[in-house]
Amino acid sequence: MQQSAYKGGLLERLQAVRIDIAELEKSEAHLVEQIIKATGHDKVGEATYDFEGKKIVVATKENVTLDKAVLNASWEEWMPINRAYSYTPRLKDMSAIMSHGTPAQRKFLASVVTTKAAKPSVKIKEES
Repeated sequence: MQQSAYKGGLLERLQAVRIDIAELEKSEAHLVEQIIKATGHDKVGEATYDFEGKKIVVATKENVTLDKAVLNASWEEWMPINRAYSYTPRLKDMSAIMSHGTPAQRKFLASVVTTKAAKPSVKIKEES
């Protein structure tokens, strides 16, 4: 009987900690967003800024997903995608085709590739 009461107390503490973590993660995301806006960082990539007397590194990325059903149905060798048990976009080749490929290639890639912003990050550089 003592053991179940002990577990209940631990589970309640665990749940409370998880709630605290979720709230802190929301606060962190909001602060990161404010810092990124304040630096004027408006591109995908990484850059270093002087911010509030410190050097910070702002990194923004995109997540790229592929429509596997369309790829399986119409595979061609020119595609900037590694074919295996799963598909992996070759981002440099994909960018080159979107810039310099034929209209048909660009249209096809646009139909199978989805990008969305990944979670941005802000790192404070340690002073040396």
